[in-house]
Amino acid sequence: EKVYDPTRSYTLRIAKICKKFNVKFIFASSCSVYGASETNRFLNENSETNPQTGYSLNKLQIEEDLRSIASKNFFPICLRFATIFGVSSRIRFDVVINMLVGMALTQGEIKLNSNGEAWRPHLYIEDACAAILHFIEYEKKNRNGKVSIINIGRNDNNIKIIDVAKIIQELVPGTK
Repeated sequence: EKVYDPTRSYTLRIAKICKKFNVKFIFASSCSVYGASETNRFLNENSETNPQTGYSLNKLQIEEDLRSIASKNFFPICLRFATIFGVSSRIRFDVVINMLVGMALTQGEIKLNSNGEAWRPHLYIEDACAAILHFIEYEKKNRNGKVSIINIGRNDNNIKIIDVAKIIQELVPGTK
């Protein structure tokens, strides 16, 4: 989708500046690059990608762009975050957990757009921040000019949407 083209071009431009000045580059990618999976096993960094949206395709294209400029002295780190949730100064209500909590608190009712059987990986915002800090401080030598791709999430936060709704229902009294 053309709407993501500027994101791709300016990310590559910034990465090239970082390369020129020998500055570490950490890219916030997304687990959405894997798309829908028919398997019941957890995916890892070597699992096949299958982006389903313009957003996830854009993330994968940027990862590929970074791979193309990597060298022995410049090795970007791509963090494939699970869907981040939690309170922040600019909270997003388009991510499922925040959206469902918002419904429970404001309407007293959670309405799902599906049967809720889809599995989704989730990541608490403070865990995402801790991961970023870890990789800011992280130094690994001899990566041979390769981009590091790391999934950031927790297996115990890989939960069906219906189960997330039930947890929120228990935490917010009176929620239907």
